[in-house]
Amino acid sequence: MPNCPIFENYLKVQLPPRRGIIHVMYPITLVPEHWPEHTRNLTNKAKWSLESYQRYDKILDLNSAIDCARHLVTLTLANDTRRPESLHILGQALKLRFEKLRNQNDLTEAIKTLEEVLQSIPKGYSRRGGYTGSLAEIKYCKFTEGQKLEDLEAAIQLARAAVDETLDVDWSLLDHLHRLAEYLGARYDKQRDPKDLDMVFDIYRRSFTISRHTDPLATWTASIKWANCGRMHRPAECLKAYSTAFNTVLPELLWLGNPILVHQQVLRRIDITTETSNAITACIDGSNLRLAIELVEQGLATTLQRLLQLTPSLEHLPQCDADELLQLSAQLYGERSQRSTGDPAQHSFATRRNNLISEIRSRPGFEDFLSPKRFEALRQAAQGGPVIVLSSHETHCDTHRFALKGIVNGRDESRHTEPIRLQAELEGFQPPEEMLEDMLDWIWKKHCVTSFMLNWSVMESLEVTSGGVPLVIYTSTLGILLDGILKKPTGSPIRVGVAGLTHSGPRTKSALPGVAKEVTRIVAAVGENRVETLMGEQATVEAVKKQLQACSWIHLACHAKQDLESPRESCLSLYEGTLSLEAILGMPLPNAEFIYLAACQTAMGDSSLTNESFHLGGGFVAAGFRGAIGTMWSMIDEDGPTVAETVYTHLFAENQQPQVGDAAKALQLAVRKLREAGVAYSRWVPFIHIGI
Repeated sequence: MPNCPIFENYLKVQLPPRRGIIHVMYPITLVPEHWPEHTRNLTNKAKWSLESYQRYDKILDLNSAIDCARHLVTLTLANDTRRPESLHILGQALKLRFEKLRNQNDLTEAIKTLEEVLQSIPKGYSRRGGYTGSLAEIKYCKFTEGQKLEDLEAAIQLARAAVDETLDVDWSLLDHLHRLAEYLGARYDKQRDPKDLDMVFDIYRRSFTISRHTDPLATWTASIKWANCGRMHRPAECLKAYSTAFNTVLPELLWLGNPILVHQQVLRRIDITTETSNAITACIDGSNLRLAIELVEQGLATTLQRLLQLTPSLEHLPQCDADELLQLSAQLYGERSQRSTGDPAQHSFATRRNNLISEIRSRPGFEDFLSPKRFEALRQAAQGGPVIVLSSHETHCDTHRFALKGIVNGRDESRHTEPIRLQAELEGFQPPEEMLEDMLDWIWKKHCVTSFMLNWSVMESLEVTSGGVPLVIYTSTLGILLDGILKKPTGSPIRVGVAGLTHSGPRTKSALPGVAKEVTRIVAAVGENRVETLMGEQATVEAVKKQLQACSWIHLACHAKQDLESPRESCLSLYEGTLSLEAILGMPLPNAEFIYLAACQTAMGDSSLTNESFHLGGGFVAAGFRGAIGTMWSMIDEDGPTVAETVYTHLFAENQQPQVGDAAKALQLAVRKLREAGVAYSRWVPFIHIGI
């Protein structure tokens, strides 16, 4: 660029804040129009304005993009190599403004503009496929507006041309294929010609095959589009697509070489909750309940299942293989796992681990090692009684989820020292406890009883099966329940490790006076000869770690926190230190049987991933405990002694060998005692049992 005083004055173009970009300086008005820099700066401004509109939906940005693009077009001659890009930007911006304001003039100009693009570039030009695809989109937009078949035919022909003009290695080919499938599907809806439907499924199969050579996220998108089309027209195709998506693509998406943070970002992006519900519903509609169970297992608690794969049961493997697998798993889960996705070392660890697993699976008896469990294996989870899988679809209970969030919103991260109101009581507003009572009553009657199993009450059906009032327990997945059932107790005498902290350090103010009383009652119920106690300053991080490894039963009464931004950092507050979920999952716990987390948010999870169980309670189960008790939000400190006393009195009753499988019944009795005392719903609802 020539050194010219003209560039001392710049036109500052403010853009909405974004990561790494605050504003851009464009020397637009002061640069002579015949200079290349003027055209380049106009192009940049048009692109940024268009991107800003797509991100923030401000019409001023869109108008700015159109003005800049129109100016660009006037500055270029018909044979100017820069003209096609300028026309394309203008056409795209006009299309977006038509979709926003429904002005027919914008649609007409957009079509005319993009037709000129194709007229100005030769066949074989590398970007022609993208320009053709853009014109196809606008023609289809015109069809949806006027429902004229000639517009749809034009869109189909252009979409076909876009596919033909795009190389298989070009990432945009998948977009062109999916658009062509959409347009052919629209024509099938109009004319019901089965050939169109055949072509649609051929395209989705082709896009799935092509995407296998790009990245798993594109493959997932292709398989879901394939499944959605099959669900509307060919159920067999739908089930095949869902089976492929969940059993083949999902494990690749949740690749063990990726950090857990990336893993959870992927789950949000693919909306795993919705797609799991869709897949289950499709299986039920297709009377394939076995596949439904398998897909439920793949789509639920995927983070937890990933962690279970990192700490696999290795008791039947040769020692050398077990040691190598544990080492590679530790490399993937330890600090190294927090590196970037493309880290060569991470790729090496994951590749070596996958190769080792493949070699193990080639041996007789190990064919399904670490593979998704099939129905024949999962059905064994029902050996202790009926198993009910709850799923919702389309008519979700989202309203109640948000209501519940509002009711509990504002609770702090500690065990409270006294009952509190969670929202201010304003005139005309219902108190939170009453709101919670009404919500639970509605969900139970409408969704869990009268609308389930063809209006046959769940409880009635279970009472018939069990011969009395049934005990309902919660589990993240059937596989985790099955592992807990099949895991053999150590056979050693039960030692209960109890750690109680009335405060987490000499300078902390959030004291928990109920903890001392709680520990005293546990010792009385269990017996001093069975209890190992760490109180106050004794309950350091290292001391509690040793207790977790030495004792088969654990009770932790302290503060806790669920970290929604980085769930692996969710932690227990011990004396002058914290014990994170990440550290827990990296520990060998050979004696693990049962853990009671008398702390807040230990079974809270992530509300944006409702299928997940990535919290402290679920983490301890993943680490090897067969059962756990935790809380979904904050608990009241004074409730701690009451609940704990009832639980342990039931489990360690005289002349009775304590069983992990009895913990759910013990918690049920404790919660009933709170309810009979007339406490608010928000005090007894949070307690939850996980595992067997």
